[in-house]
Amino acid sequence: MEYMCSKNEIVNLYFKAWLEYDLHLIDKIFTMSASYIILSRKKILRGKKQIETYWIRNSKRQKNLNLSWEVNGEFDDCAFTTFSAEFYDIELESVVSINGIISFLFEGNRISSLSEYYKKTTRCPN
Repeated sequence: MEYMCSKNEIVNLYFKAWLEYDLHLIDKIFTMSASYIILSRKKILRGKKQIETYWIRNSKRQKNLNLSWEVNGEFDDCAFTTFSAEFYDIELESVVSINGIISFLFEGNRISSLSEYYKKTTRCPN
């Protein structure tokens, strides 16, 4: 029998996976047919394979990641968070700061849809 996680625990696992670029956790917390919607970029990733490919790319380009988040609300099958991230982007050769919101929809113990919107700023490294 699978352990039942709270929505808050699943959200925290998502951010832990981001901090550690942990594909094993991504596999555990998303449904096979999950959607990952990046509203800021008008991009939709469909299915766990596309999500994993996106994460692999980010793990190679995001260095010295600092990340914070807060769960702002949980409802029947959804949760909402605010987050801030800062990292060195090796492709842009810049420090990137991101502030945004994420809504999570759940099917049981897994994320079936994630929608994020963020504002991004870049600056030259010191």
